[in-house]
Amino acid sequence: MNNVRKWVSENGFKFSVSKTTCINFHRQRIYTEPALHLDGQPILVKGEANFLGVVFDSKTSFISHVNCLKKKCLKLRVVGHTDWGADRATLLKLYRTLFRSKLDW
Repeated sequence: MNNVRKWVSENGFKFSVSKTTCINFHRQRIYTEPALHLDGQPILVKGEANFLGVVFDSKTSFISHVNCLKKKCLKLRVVGHTDWGADRATLLKLYRTLFRSKLDW
């Protein structure tokens, strides 16, 4: 950790301690969380973290990511009712522009 911080500072970058989180990837039921510090401040250890739109969890099961995608994609149901919703062409455009990109990513 100290070597990475040293390289970052030598190359003109800086870590933001408030945005930095640690996630320990494991499949054990009981484990000890590492005690990491950056500039004298402890780094928060979480069970899941969001990185570029992908939710990583410590068990590497991606259940959290799938649930997050499901929650986002269920918003299409609001405009897609059979009695009062948008027509099929509009729903397909919404799906292709808003949801398919998230699912492909």
